[in-house]
Amino acid sequence: MLWSDRLYQYRKYVLHAILLVLAIASIVYASPTRQGFPYQYQAGKLWKYKDLHAQTNFTIQKTEEELQTEKENIKKNCPIFFTRNTAVASNTLQRIKELAKSTVIPTEKLNKIEEIINTNYEIGVIQMPDNSRTYFMEIKGGDWEKKHIGMVKTTQYVTEELKPILANSPQLLEEITKEISPNLIPNTQLEEEYLEEELKSALPYKQFIAKGQQLITANEKVTSTKLQLLESYKKAYIETFTAHSSWSILGEIMLVSIALIVLFWFIYLIRPDLFATFPQFSMIVVWLVIMVVGANILYNYSPTYIYYYPFVIYAIILRTFFDSRIALFSYMIMLLIVAGLVPNPYNFIFTEFFGAVVGLVTLVNLKHRSQLLITVVMVLLVEEICYIAIQLATTSNWEELSLYDFNYFIVSALLILIVYPLIFITEKVFNLISEVTLLELCDLNTPILRELSLQAPGTFQHSLQVANLAEAAAYKIDANALLVRTGALYHDIGKIENSHYFIENQITGINPHEDLSYEQSAKLIISHVIKGIEKARKYKLPEAIIDFIRTHHGESTVQYFYRSYLKSFPEGLVDVSDFMYPGPKPFSKETAILMMADSVEAASRSLKQIDVQSIHNLVENIINTQIEDEQFVNAPITFRDITVIKKIFKRMLANMYHIRISYPK
Repeated sequence: MLWSDRLYQYRKYVLHAILLVLAIASIVYASPTRQGFPYQYQAGKLWKYKDLHAQTNFTIQKTEEELQTEKENIKKNCPIFFTRNTAVASNTLQRIKELAKSTVIPTEKLNKIEEIINTNYEIGVIQMPDNSRTYFMEIKGGDWEKKHIGMVKTTQYVTEELKPILANSPQLLEEITKEISPNLIPNTQLEEEYLEEELKSALPYKQFIAKGQQLITANEKVTSTKLQLLESYKKAYIETFTAHSSWSILGEIMLVSIALIVLFWFIYLIRPDLFATFPQFSMIVVWLVIMVVGANILYNYSPTYIYYYPFVIYAIILRTFFDSRIALFSYMIMLLIVAGLVPNPYNFIFTEFFGAVVGLVTLVNLKHRSQLLITVVMVLLVEEICYIAIQLATTSNWEELSLYDFNYFIVSALLILIVYPLIFITEKVFNLISEVTLLELCDLNTPILRELSLQAPGTFQHSLQVANLAEAAAYKIDANALLVRTGALYHDIGKIENSHYFIENQITGINPHEDLSYEQSAKLIISHVIKGIEKARKYKLPEAIIDFIRTHHGESTVQYFYRSYLKSFPEGLVDVSDFMYPGPKPFSKETAILMMADSVEAASRSLKQIDVQSIHNLVENIINTQIEDEQFVNAPITFRDITVIKKIFKRMLANMYHIRISYPK
């Protein structure tokens, strides 16, 4: 056998393998580095392990508040930078002398003014200083000199020294005051460069811890100081031993692979039909990847936000389309993968698991919007009770409970309400069908059912009776009753065209088959299956409903015309395929139930004498013939199921035809 033929033969397993690899790669790629620290602790709780010693050198990191305070102090204590303008003093003196010419001032006073100007400008003159800063920097001889702000003079100080000398010349004093300007000019560029360097020098740690030093003792309380010490050690431990190493990535791949392989194996053993249906199976895996990757992204943004994540949505979506076993097991696998992200995985798994269990119990199906609201309330209550129980068990103190933490569960529960649009999207993408959609399709006022009732009223009534029979049987053998009822309503829509060729619609007594050969009549009857599929696709019915149309006759023959042909041409050769439906045979409990219900209901209309015995014989003969023809070999239905179905059909047919029990005389 060529490798291409072998590949085609095992194509479904190849698709599953590709899906597995892509799922593992997506989860590992999106996952942050695993928290490789082997200890769990909380502030205010006791250290539950033996004495802890540092296995590597590390530093105690400052908190964000401490680091911010330090930087604020650096900014506050940053000196003011000045550069000296040497020309200011001489220019100021020159202007004062020019102003003094207009006023008679004694030489000794003028000399005193010059002395004050020279002395102050030699020290340095500035504008009013920034009272919040204590020091300034001035460049001298190529080096910066740090001085106290009180060592320099202000323009106001110089004016005050001149007032006694010019007390008799107020106008001249006013004019001279205007000429006094600072010779120390602020240099903002140099100040910013200095501040930037100082901020860079702010160390993020405050204490160095050497390898081997004891960090905490057994049963010691984790105080705020110890918590900061442990957090710093945890960060150093992860960076030293696990972070971003090829071994940690390999371990991550192994963990995710084990979880997903177990999930694949479980579904293969429990639901082989689901495993073999790749689109449906892929939905389980794709949604798992979406939930895990979403949790990883949220955790990377902010670790605390992961508790806002509505994990229960995954279980609800799976329960909408599959059974509770698949939903709960898949959900648990998803929780185990995500649990490595959170600080307290036991608390996380305990709370989220029981929240999902209650959600699945309360949400048996999603037929009414009120059910989802009840589920939200129940999930919220259970998760909050679990949180309280865990906190009391670990702290033994009511005061340790944080009301703020309840916000996580409230937001998470409310986000469950977005499950409706998510279910709709899932239906369209993976070609699935939910109970909400089934309820909509069961409405007899849908365009296609209205057309059936108008164009083929006999077929419409037949479909209603078949729906009642099939639904009752499905309830008894734990099949999907709503699905089989919906399939029954639509299984004969192919009879809308050429409806008068089908006996249930012939009300005039004229049989058009009298003008046709047996082969032509059989072809017309058989064509209603193909026409039904075409019409279903035209109206965009889900594939799950189309399955009922294509399988409700399986690979059986059109018995009336086949036997009539054999009777008319006993010696002639007959091609059985001319009288055989194209199939396929039923491949689920629901499609098998419909095939039985359809045949039994149609045949019951031809009974000449209707009583308990005739109905009993009819049901037994028809279903036993279908078994002998191997029509149910592809369906996961047991003989016990078939026995139950027979009893239901007999009882309901008796009720439909109003058969009464003969009372003894």
